Amino acid sequence: MAINSDNNLEMTDKADASKPPAKRWVYVIPVAVVMYMLAYLDRTNTAMILPYINSDTSSQIHLTKADEGIVSGIFFFGYMFLQIPAAILAERWSAKKTVAILMFLWGFAAMAVSFVQSNGQFYTARFVLGFFEGGVWPSVLILIANWFPLKERARANSLWMCCLPLSSVLISPITGALLDHFSWRTVLFVEGIPPLIWAIVWLLVVSDHPHDAKWASGAEREYIEAELAADEANKPIIDGDGGYLAAARSAHVWQLIAIYLCFMGGFYGYTLWLPPVVKGLMSRSPSVPSRSSSAQPSHGSSSSRRSLGQHRKVPSKLHSHLPQDPPCYSRRPFPGRAQCDPYPEFPSIWPSTHGQID
Repeated sequence: MAINSDNNLEMTDKADASKPPAKRWVYVIPVAVVMYMLAYLDRTNTAMILPYINSDTSSQIHLTKADEGIVSGIFFFGYMFLQIPAAILAERWSAKKTVAILMFLWGFAAMAVSFVQSNGQFYTARFVLGFFEGGVWPSVLILIANWFPLKERARANSLWMCCLPLSSVLISPITGALLDHFSWRTVLFVEGIPPLIWAIVWLLVVSDHPHDAKWASGAEREYIEAELAADEANKPIIDGDGGYLAAARSAHVWQLIAIYLCFMGGFYGYTLWLPPVVKGLMSRSPSVPSRSSSAQPSHGSSSSRRSLGQHRKVPSKLHSHLPQDPPCYSRRPFPGRAQCDPYPEFPSIWPSTHGQID
């Protein structure tokens, strides 16, 4: 038994020794997830804020449904411009610095949205915000490729893309809570501040390559660099000319674009239009009855019969012992019965019949 235990311990030690260090999963992925959740906050907060803008009588901005669509859609028009340039800049210069610069720029752009005074200014501010946010996603993909070999990259990208559903769950309630206490302009300004703060965290924690990271151990650096070199050596040779033009002529690329377009169109269509739809349904729904209205008797109750002169008076001897204006100490929501108990000192399970005889 002792020999078997020693063998098991030895096998465990060998397995731990062969297992690559995993600090990159803690330092790179979570920081990138939080960063993009903040980007998601600034791009979708207008979905919840637009109804408040239209109801603000002091604002000079008046948006029709078509205008609201332009406000939401023009962001993504600006989003297209830096996709490829930012990826090239991140690959040839620095993904870390590219994302940090864009974080500062989109943070200031998000804050600038709160100062708009006309529809045209609103469109322009949203376009600029989308322009600066557009280069973040491809730059992070370059960063992940620098840190994770091919056999780990699918898992890394999956964890990184968890920022989208997490944003839907965690970020939208923040905007809703702020709108309960502040004006829509204040909410837009406040929600532009977190990217500025997180950009500092990004610069302190994230590095472009393993050999630049102070927190990465020597074993982890050697493992990543060796695996990336092996991936590069095993790359398949592409027949013909490569480059972006060749990719644009590829049918497979256009198939992937169509799939992704359908996915993102449904995702953002639902995300951007659901809050205004819910707000409209709530404003058109009948109000919840108040306590006073809920205490009104139904047409079949004794009170309605009293209004028709169909009730019988309480005997005078009994009436002399009852308070003239009994306080409503307790309410018993039974149809056809009195809602106020004139004798709260005597607890009762059944509906009160004091003061009436059916």
